[in-house]
Amino acid sequence: MCENNENPVEKRIAIKAECTFISPALIGSGLSENTDSDVLRDKNGNAFLPGSAVAGVLREAVPEALVLFGEGRLSPLWTFDAELSDSENHPAKVIELDGVEIGKENKVAIDSKKYDFEAVETGSKFTLRLLLTIREKDKASDYENLLIRIVSALESGNIAFGAKTRRGFGAVKCESVVKREFDFSKDKHLDKWLDFEWDSGDWEKEKEKDSGTFSAKTEAIVATLSLTGSIMIRDTRNIYVDPNKEKAKEKTPEKAPDYKHISSNGDPVIFGTSWAGAFRSGLYRLLNSIYPDKAEKYLDNVFGYVYEKDKDGIEPSKSSEIIFNSSFLKMYCFL
Repeated sequence: MCENNENPVEKRIAIKAECTFISPALIGSGLSENTDSDVLRDKNGNAFLPGSAVAGVLREAVPEALVLFGEGRLSPLWTFDAELSDSENHPAKVIELDGVEIGKENKVAIDSKKYDFEAVETGSKFTLRLLLTIREKDKASDYENLLIRIVSALESGNIAFGAKTRRGFGAVKCESVVKREFDFSKDKHLDKWLDFEWDSGDWEKEKEKDSGTFSAKTEAIVATLSLTGSIMIRDTRNIYVDPNKEKAKEKTPEKAPDYKHISSNGDPVIFGTSWAGAFRSGLYRLLNSIYPDKAEKYLDNVFGYVYEKDKDGIEPSKSSEIIFNSSFLKMYCFL
């Protein structure tokens, strides 16, 4: 280390976690070449999760760790881009999904409110990598405790990446969280750091500590429901997006059914957007009969909204106060 450095590096801690998307992820690129909202891709056309998105989600999930993400200085915690792959280590599959806004009273699709978007398929895997740099003037114990809180957040199952996370998209399950520490005050640790590679070396399992307990600060309602009849949420497309092609490629079998229920990675699903729409519609009919002048505004504040642009070109919006997760439909046999 340079003798003239007034605040030299004392320690580096590398965290690596194997993660899986347990619902489709809307990692938007801001482009609309294939759909109204395309997935972010690298130069080879493969979907990936940018480190900036990882940092943003972790910063919001653990606000007390803001100091690790830079406060008028270079961020001590580095977050890296993550390649996305399927279960066979091929580039992650990108699918197309549809959305539509339904009328509050008649449940009919509203004109010009139909849209489509790309999503990274459920089951896509990635390796999340974090690197914390602790310098001489930093409060090392505080930084390490904050890093433990971030790791706890990853393991909690309450982390999601991408858009529409309050509608169940981009939910992540992280397992096999391991770490490596390089304390430069100890013998040979500098040499180990210089030889460090993410895919090799002696990693150790991150141990849970009291200071690392993570609370999502939410209350959850979980219910197991059974269908008393059939259900059909129509999948209007049978399209996947080939990462080696510029445009979406349609694959329609010769004997494909005229209608089929929407699925994710082969499993029938009710997305959080459908649950939110159903609950909001039911509550609107109930409240509007009693408070016709207040019902819509109240529900907007609870379920979120995006209003039309005003005269200054600003699009007023508010995030939903309620998170609706996706529900996968399973068949059970009762004897």
